[in-house]
Amino acid sequence: MGSLITGQIRLGIGGSMVCTLMPKVIDCFQQRYPRVNVHIVEGQLSSMLPALRQGTLDFTINTVTQLPFERELSFEPLAVVDYPVVVRQGHPLRHAKHLCELSEAKWTRPPSTSSYYSLLEQLYSGHSLPQVRVTCESLIACASLVTLELVTPAPQATFYLVQRKDHQLGPISAYLAQLFRDFSQAPR
Repeated sequence: MGSLITGQIRLGIGGSMVCTLMPKVIDCFQQRYPRVNVHIVEGQLSSMLPALRQGTLDFTINTVTQLPFERELSFEPLAVVDYPVVVRQGHPLRHAKHLCELSEAKWTRPPSTSSYYSLLEQLYSGHSLPQVRVTCESLIACASLVTLELVTPAPQATFYLVQRKDHQLGPISAYLAQLFRDFSQAPR
């Protein structure tokens, strides 16, 4: 029956899930519902709140720091992810081991309204924070990066399934949300 069903789902997703969890989930979803169109919006939770409130996004998989900061939304923890500090290939600081070695670097990161990045500010509060000259919502814009093996790693990020409390997902959206739950429990 699933192969005959048509429709559309709109979901938001945080950048690091775009390359890790999402491809597996979407592949499995499309095997069951090949005629359902899936529209994916990549970005930070703060940029998705209006669409969630209006119901134009079914749900989002994203990071959150303060629970619950929105009374009309539900937050279900799904996955804890290690976030590395990265540089472009060939960067002169590519062998740095300590944050102090990066204090003069010019960093690129998502906008400061991003919930995860407030954790970075807390962790590195005793250090001279690097200058942020470029903000970027998309992970793809930061492709081809090399992970630094810092002595003090960046904090882990918890990803949540976020949806409106007053809206029950339809069967197809609920199936997609369940796939995110299932795949977030599996080893990566």
